[in-house]
Amino acid sequence: MSKKNIFLTLFIIGGCLLFYHEKGIAKTAKGNKPKEWTFYNKSTCGLIDDSVNCIAMDKDTLWIGTYNGVSHFNPKKNRWTNYTTHNGLADNYINTILVKNTDIWFGTKKGLTRFNKKKKLWTNYTVKDGLPSNQVNTLLNIENDLWIGTEIGLTSFNTTNNNFGAVYTTKDGLFDNRIKTLIRDGSNLLVGTVGAVINIFNLHTGKWEIQTPSSTLYSNIVLAVEKGFIWCGTNGGGIRRFSKSSQKWKNYTTSNGLCDNFVQSIANDGKYIWIGTFDGISLLNLDAKKWKTFSSKNGLSIGVILVDGNFVWFGTDEGIRRYNKQIPQVEIHLENSYLTKLKISSPLKIDCLISSNQKIKQTTIEYSTASFPDVWINEDITVTPTKRNKHFQIDWQMRNLPCLSDTYNIRLTAEDTEKNSNSSLATIKIDTIVPKITIDSDPAASLNIGLQNISGKYNKTKIKQIIVQPGNLLATLNPTNQTFTALINLEEGKNIITAALTDWLDRTVTTKSIIHAKAKAAPTIIVESIPSTKKKKEDYTTRLTLQETLLFDSGSAQIKEGGEEIINTVANFLKRYSPEKYSHLEIKINGHTDNVPIQKCLYSSNLKLSEARAHSVFESLIRNSTLSAESFSVKGYGETRPKTSNTTTKGRAKNRRVEIEITTKK
Repeated sequence: MSKKNIFLTLFIIGGCLLFYHEKGIAKTAKGNKPKEWTFYNKSTCGLIDDSVNCIAMDKDTLWIGTYNGVSHFNPKKNRWTNYTTHNGLADNYINTILVKNTDIWFGTKKGLTRFNKKKKLWTNYTVKDGLPSNQVNTLLNIENDLWIGTEIGLTSFNTTNNNFGAVYTTKDGLFDNRIKTLIRDGSNLLVGTVGAVINIFNLHTGKWEIQTPSSTLYSNIVLAVEKGFIWCGTNGGGIRRFSKSSQKWKNYTTSNGLCDNFVQSIANDGKYIWIGTFDGISLLNLDAKKWKTFSSKNGLSIGVILVDGNFVWFGTDEGIRRYNKQIPQVEIHLENSYLTKLKISSPLKIDCLISSNQKIKQTTIEYSTASFPDVWINEDITVTPTKRNKHFQIDWQMRNLPCLSDTYNIRLTAEDTEKNSNSSLATIKIDTIVPKITIDSDPAASLNIGLQNISGKYNKTKIKQIIVQPGNLLATLNPTNQTFTALINLEEGKNIITAALTDWLDRTVTTKSIIHAKAKAAPTIIVESIPSTKKKKEDYTTRLTLQETLLFDSGSAQIKEGGEEIINTVANFLKRYSPEKYSHLEIKINGHTDNVPIQKCLYSSNLKLSEARAHSVFESLIRNSTLSAESFSVKGYGETRPKTSNTTTKGRAKNRRVEIEITTKK
């Protein structure tokens, strides 16, 4: 048994501590271990704004466009420089950035800005100079031409003679004038507009062509080209892939492994397709055809992706994330989420995938339980390579498990020859204890009719619930001694009671018992079902009747000693009417009296007395019940609704009562 500090994190706030790689944009400081993820935001670094729209690489530096200006970041010097309209930008809202030699081009909401780094010269272009629209959405450089996608058309700018070219709109062959993305594919210019089509412009012939998928429900927001395929990210329809050879389309959505169907960006590094969505990042391994997702619990919205050698930069609405591709990637694939039977003779086999830019030096596999998550065990568990490329197999013997009913964590750690390491964690529920349940009852015994508590036993601690019928009520559990109780209404004669136990793996077992009941004495609480009215046939009403002598002294509305026990019984009965199960719930508390006039009493009439008693029951129930006060209504009827004749002493006693009517939808 070994104890190790777990190293598993997807998103670690790294502040501005940078690690630089010798061949790329970064280089590891001596003695420091490279991070998989590094974060940059306004509060910890010099980023001008956390809402990042675009990122462009300029040799070893980055240009970052945000909602509130531009940041220029030099990682080697750890230097941030910010630019706004005060420096010369046409607008602070930056949609796109393009680096061309010594010029940096910024597409904004109010024009196109050109910044010459050598001369420190800012130049702005608007519709007055030849732009179709001041809102510039996307830029692409092809030789000496800068192609500009705007909100109302496409144009080009010759950087040699500084002249704007022709403007292309729907009149010339575009599907829509709102240009969202531009990429080059050989001799073709691919234009993504609002709408599901791909606009193709042949740079040599000047002719337009449109490729339309069979489904045109979603617009193409971003485009990417990879090995004969055009990848289209949509605004709700996931990813579309168009094969240039077969001229066929294929869709990828959340059902295939994509973390979200709203795609903001796509990038290709030859090995992976990187897809940024509203709810995280998805990677498609082009060789293995496997998906992997990086996503925070509350959703990580990715606006732009930039691949730079060993690193991938992500622009989000919470700053910038940098991902180090050199860190080994580790994945565990569990076929089942739980096990109920252990076969000691044949170990559990689990497939896993380890990929790395460097050679893997060693792998470590361990497990722990949810009860003791920091105690990691490496006995009876091994990992070995398989014949499939980069695939490994975990063999778990499961001979000496610490517990036969718990959630187990499986941790696989891989370390490469450069001492870069990474871990993956998977969980599996193991429970070999078959659930059992019994009801305590004596066949020879007989209980009184009315509300009575029954009890029973079960055999394991990890259970969800026990439901008792009739009444469909949730039993009260005592996990310490594994017993349960339930308040049920017994009718005269034979009562068939059923208890159903559901454990944490959703396995359900039931048991039945027969309980005999007869009227040994008047029941403390009378339970009745009231037939539905013609107007509300879908309603179901249960009435509880509490006689005066149980709760009040004559002429009093104060609950007497011993009456609170009756109220507690009613409160336990009401537990079955949880808001989660009954969205429509009405509870009426009605007070009733006999017709004997009030004499020497605090209340001026039987009506006032009945109202006061109903309110006393309501206030006591609210203190003991978890139901909302809005579910209750309180009213006194005095002597106007007798249950029987007031001519006898017994009849008048029956009329002095409080009724609780519970109405639900069937």
